[in-house]
Amino acid sequence: MPSLNHYFFIFFLTLFFPVKEADAQGLELVFKEVIHGYSGNSTRPPEKINIFKDKGTILFSVQSNTTCKEYFEFNYNFPQQIDQFILTGKDSISFPVKAGIIALGPSCYSYNNESFRNPFTNITGSGQITFSGLISQLKSKEEWPYKNVSSIFSSRFPYSYAYNYPSGSKTGIQNGEIILSNLDKLKPGDPAFFQLKISATSPMGGPENNFYYEILMVYEVQKINNLDPCKIEIPDCSCCPGTIPIWNFKTNSGDCICPEGSKWDKMKGKCVVIED
Repeated sequence: MPSLNHYFFIFFLTLFFPVKEADAQGLELVFKEVIHGYSGNSTRPPEKINIFKDKGTILFSVQSNTTCKEYFEFNYNFPQQIDQFILTGKDSISFPVKAGIIALGPSCYSYNNESFRNPFTNITGSGQITFSGLISQLKSKEEWPYKNVSSIFSSRFPYSYAYNYPSGSKTGIQNGEIILSNLDKLKPGDPAFFQLKISATSPMGGPENNFYYEILMVYEVQKINNLDPCKIEIPDCSCCPGTIPIWNFKTNSGDCICPEGSKWDKMKGKCVVIED
């Protein structure tokens, strides 16, 4: 049987944070994994690679001719946390991204009208991708585990090129935005992803000279667990004299706060009455 303290906790739980049906039975998008690998007609290995959820670097090269190999560095970074997004009650969500390719030296190839050979990167959401060489390869090996991928991801990101060709092309690290929309159509278990892609086509052609690479950030829609007050773990507020336990829906954990009409006094290390 719940103790008196337990009911005391439930009272303040409902007093300060009333449980709404949408919050208790809402949806969240949770980061699941990074999948990366060659894309399309490419078998050229990267010179160095460090891929993480929030940032990454790939050092790669392209064989421009029999005597010249050009080197490039691709970087991406997400300034904000991208682990989890609460979807309930929101029309759309967006978060920033920085990415781009940097040429590590002058080009040894004259592009003329072949601007497609200028190494570039772009970012697209699952709702924008018409074809993925990496996913196609994984499916052929029966190693792609996701079905009915949601199209909630899109992006606003300019193509970032290694060289300023044609003139006026955006080069280096660029700022962009990843967008989540159509959130009302989701259901638990739906997968979704967005893609960072490098495309570097060698004038010599051939998979051993081209460098095509994809990074897929995969997420899954999950149901936020119903809040059963009888199963909530009461936070220990003994460290903070005068505070009471409450439930924080943003962190899905318990917090300790001063009761109404009082505030935390850092000097005294306890809750004190607010004086008019």
